Amino acid sequence: MDHLNRAIFTLLAFTAIASPLTGEERLDFNRDVRPILSDKCFFCHGPDANEREADLMLHTAVGAYADLGGYAAISPGKPSESELVARINDSKDPMPPEDSHKALSAEEVALLERWIGEGAEYSAPWTYERPVKVEVPDVRNERWPINDVDRFVLERLESKGLSPSSDADPITQIRRVYFDLIGLPPTPEEATAFIDGRISFEQV
Repeated sequence: MDHLNRAIFTLLAFTAIASPLTGEERLDFNRDVRPILSDKCFFCHGPDANEREADLMLHTAVGAYADLGGYAAISPGKPSESELVARINDSKDPMPPEDSHKALSAEEVALLERWIGEGAEYSAPWTYERPVKVEVPDVRNERWPINDVDRFVLERLESKGLSPSSDADPITQIRRVYFDLIGLPPTPEEATAFIDGRISFEQV
């Protein structure tokens, strides 16, 4: 697979970190939950004290678990006892409010309920987490990876029953590079020079 396709696969793999997953894999706060709360809830119940409503903070575990007078926004492991779940399912007075134009989708509601049922574990933003060296995964297709990053990408694809796309043809490769870096297609002369090997990606 050409270098540009590998870069695209890598981007997709890291984008998937912020995408909800299906199946039995345990949810991860930063990957699956924080993006929803940040987009739909933090504007009223987040870190900005000047914009905060009802003195409710959902950006920290302390705030989310706090006793609000006999109830809590989030009761870890107990979705049915969590005020958050009740409010996001309230058709008459839903949260987020309708005038915010930030309605939760059915999938997002289900994911938040599932996360609370799993224990509603919070974690610091990944930028504050100490990097931890992880073991490079084994893959079935040993011929495809060029480096360790490729192995993580391929392991993810294989776990979903997917495989990498075939290499793009040279003219497609050089067009992608020019559009990504310059915003214009290569001239016929530049395309021919790349196909003939007289210029490389590094020279674009």
